[in-house]
Amino acid sequence: MFIIEAHNGSRTWISGILQDEEAAKDYFNSIPEDLKKFQSIISVSTLSYPFYIVEGRKSFRYLNRADVEGLFDRISKLDDEDHVYFNLYFIIQDYRHSEPGLDNMGILNHMHIDNRFLMNYQRYGMDLLVRNRMA
Repeated sequence: MFIIEAHNGSRTWISGILQDEEAAKDYFNSIPEDLKKFQSIISVSTLSYPFYIVEGRKSFRYLNRADVEGLFDRISKLDDEDHVYFNLYFIIQDYRHSEPGLDNMGILNHMHIDNRFLMNYQRYGMDLLVRNRMA
């Protein structure tokens, strides 16, 4: 799997996810120079569709379903009900923005992992992801 990550100091995003290396290189080369300087192609050979992306404060982790199971149990819960621990994305196919290099991750199937999610996860387990089209 080839993922195009962007890090511009204040923000991070993924501008492309492609299974084919040549398609990833072509997409990367189509990114305008002012955006390309913040981006790089990450190769994750252990991934195949479907997979998950955990978006932390300024980084991404790429996980399969087995890795995600139990992830929620390891969260040190805070009292702040509005706190988002991370965003979890479910990726089932190639993703690329129509304007290469831009951040459009909001269109990807995702959930904000917060205390409400954790409470529901305790009740429903991994079925909660199925109910939200995340498995």
